Amino acid sequence: MKSLDLHKTLHKDVERKVLRFINWEDPPYKIITGKSDYMRGIVIKILKSNGLYWMNDKFDNHGCLVVLESKFP
Repeated sequence: MKSLDLHKTLHKDVERKVLRFINWEDPPYKIITGKSDYMRGIVIKILKSNGLYWMNDKFDNHGCLVVLESKFP
């Protein structure tokens, strides 16, 4: 599964990086945000505005989003 790691990415650069990635890759893929709630919020806002769905990678790992093509059943 492809992934985008946003560690060491400045908040001001996140939107450009995420949009470039989601426009070139087909779901499913992972977006690694790390533990920053602010970074996670930026990514979720972008995913929502592009009609994408996501879930946490693992139950206890909120630092990685798995982006899906459709809602999880």
